[in-house]
Amino acid sequence: MLKQKLILAVCVLATIFVACNNDGEDETAVEETYPVELSISFPEKSQEFECQGSNGIREIAALRTDTRYADKIVLSQSGGDIYVTTSEEEIDEETEFAFLYPASASTVATSDTLTQVLYIDRQNGTLEGLADFDYTWGTYTYDMEEEDYTSTVVMTSLMSFCKFRFTENGCPIERISQVIVTSPTDSLHVVAKLDLNDGDVSSLNTGSMVIQSEQGLLDEVYVAFFPMETALHFTVSTRDGKSYEAVLPEVMEFRAGETYVYTDIACSALKPAHIGDYYYNDATWSASYDENKTCVGIVYALDDASGKLDKNLTESVHGRVVALRDCASRVTWCSTAEDLEGIANQTVLQDTMYVGSLPYWNGNQDSFFSDDVLEQLDGIQIDFSTGQVLAWYTEGALSDFDGWGHASQTITGISNTFYAPSDCREYGQGLYGWYLPSAGEMALLWALHRTGIICHEIYDNFSDFDPFGYWTSTEYDEGNVWYINFLSGIITRNSKNSSYNARPVIRF
Repeated sequence: MLKQKLILAVCVLATIFVACNNDGEDETAVEETYPVELSISFPEKSQEFECQGSNGIREIAALRTDTRYADKIVLSQSGGDIYVTTSEEEIDEETEFAFLYPASASTVATSDTLTQVLYIDRQNGTLEGLADFDYTWGTYTYDMEEEDYTSTVVMTSLMSFCKFRFTENGCPIERISQVIVTSPTDSLHVVAKLDLNDGDVSSLNTGSMVIQSEQGLLDEVYVAFFPMETALHFTVSTRDGKSYEAVLPEVMEFRAGETYVYTDIACSALKPAHIGDYYYNDATWSASYDENKTCVGIVYALDDASGKLDKNLTESVHGRVVALRDCASRVTWCSTAEDLEGIANQTVLQDTMYVGSLPYWNGNQDSFFSDDVLEQLDGIQIDFSTGQVLAWYTEGALSDFDGWGHASQTITGISNTFYAPSDCREYGQGLYGWYLPSAGEMALLWALHRTGIICHEIYDNFSDFDPFGYWTSTEYDEGNVWYINFLSGIITRNSKNSSYNARPVIRF
């Protein structure tokens, strides 16, 4: 077993009270700190999977198991020693700690800190990045009365680790930028619940995994999985704009703490996607409907290799998909007002406008529901035949196309409860990663719907947007969010406690 020394410098408060001294005066309470030296034993892995992250430093979270709510103590390794922040709570003679690596995976802003939710999406496919998902768990009971403070904490691996190599015609596929992993049996676990008391792991969500690297991978992709039995399907994209798919139909068992290497996975080429293509739950697409697959949405925009919407693209292996139907009707955005730090507030649509009328597309691009010229958003234009953006605003709420980035700010683990964003995230349909569109994305969907480019008349299985308001994920301030009225095309902000519809979208 791989062992490392930890100095658990928890401020164990042995508070000594003396009623009075010889002069009859009260003594001041004395606080003493007892350092505890721990030997942490991490599970062994084969050498090619052994990595501690980019800085070579491990950080481990420690939480007390004798209370349902306690601050997280972080043990950080530095120069071979690991130290912990000072605890402000008094620790009894026997206190059991639960340990979770990496520390960043532990969230304590919940009513039950001993139930932790773990995610394995947004991996980057590198060995270095694998360390962020190398979840391990252990427990240790601290006894203040022990004279020998040296003990060993045995960490148990919660994950399995794989290395994949993809080929086309026997040659390795290089410069991979993205791999989407799905399961034909819809049994790929992507979110799990960990009980810190006993290390039990249970699945919360199944769906898809997006493995993405802006720098590009060579021909090897590293992936961490929760233990499971499943078959796998891969959609592989490269930095030079090519895309492939591969299927491993046999059901494979991934066991905790085990490593697996799969080489020479044969792939077949996919044609680039276009706006209006059908999108399926195996993360593939086609211009005509494939009855042998399960359609989950329609491609409504094309992205470049970095995931940014590019209005100049006519085809791409990256893009955005709108779901076939709403995931929620008349739902509030969240329970209480809270300004999310990771979402920049947009207080105007553009210039000084805080309310605007989107083009109504009643036969031409200059028609609007509102007669107020000062409200008319005439800077938005799309191509009637292809759906491509011809003109768009570059500032304000309408320039926000980062709904994918906003989704990470409304994830489980912070104090608020987010209804519309959560409903989108839990949409499922065999894929994981659905999110609530931003103001720019929602405005684009309005335009595509009103012009008849994406609507039920063209796609039989597509449910038209209701003539009602739809939430966006773009914040105005702590209490308000931008929304679009799909009857009038009016876009403005309203209270997060208001009730509107939600239509999820996803990226590929």
